[in-house]
Amino acid sequence: MRNQDRHTRNYRDQHSCAHAWAHQSTECGNASNFFFEGATIYSYGRHFPIATIDGDRVFFTTRNYSVSTSAHKGLARSAVSDKEIIYVHFLPVSDEKITPESPFIKRNIDFWIDNIASETKNFLENPKKKLLLKCIDEQFCLLHSLVRTFSAQAPQEFSTVLENSVLKQAAELITSQRTLKEISDRKRNAARLVTFEKSVLEWENGIISTLKTLHPTDPNLTYLRLDTGKAHIETSKGIKVPIQQARDFWMYICQVMGTTGMRHTFRILNFQVQEITPEFIRVGCHTIPILQINKIARQAGWISS
Repeated sequence: MRNQDRHTRNYRDQHSCAHAWAHQSTECGNASNFFFEGATIYSYGRHFPIATIDGDRVFFTTRNYSVSTSAHKGLARSAVSDKEIIYVHFLPVSDEKITPESPFIKRNIDFWIDNIASETKNFLENPKKKLLLKCIDEQFCLLHSLVRTFSAQAPQEFSTVLENSVLKQAAELITSQRTLKEISDRKRNAARLVTFEKSVLEWENGIISTLKTLHPTDPNLTYLRLDTGKAHIETSKGIKVPIQQARDFWMYICQVMGTTGMRHTFRILNFQVQEITPEFIRVGCHTIPILQINKIARQAGWISS
């Protein structure tokens, strides 16, 4: 059915238009350069469909056109956030019945396989182009998602798509590169940890006034030190807590330790206590190991050494 045979409603803003499309409350809707016809919503014209609703799922294009089209895509995505979103490059044609045999599915599969083959070849010839790996991985994930969506109802040949030799080569490449990256990250983090621990020791002993470096794998990990006059406790994030408030908090920790699933109402300064476990406490953006708490408790004389 052509648009002129349908009733089109004009919406006062694009947000309202997107939600009308999401709920399919009218056959057609329009808001400036953003409109829908039936299940499909468009940006600027029929040459750029953004997404198509198919029951509880939505096929959403990965293509981009302009900054304003990106904004249109954001509005459409927000309007269907309660549905399963399946990202594709090519959308089904208007009013096409969507099945595993739909032409747009094979078109997407062929498009991704060709792209993955080309980018894999390019990377093997230019291994310093790490951005290619990200593109290969993203398209591989999109292809997997599309195949999974239809695997239960698809013909036998459809379920063997991922057995393609090109895809197997790409999968092996991604796996091997991830392994190399993990090894490299572990080595780099180990070196950073040595530097970090040296800085922590200097900070705890007052050699440096501020701990500027963060833990290499957990930036929220927080350390504590007691000032020489025992008037306050300072966190490595620069928060100073008067000693009496710190002691009240320590007593609260001792009281609730071992209690699971507890909703904490205790606040220290302006920070809400979020979690207390035998290993750590979380207060605001601070993750403080219990070992640090016990160290301060001994230094302050709250518990015997």
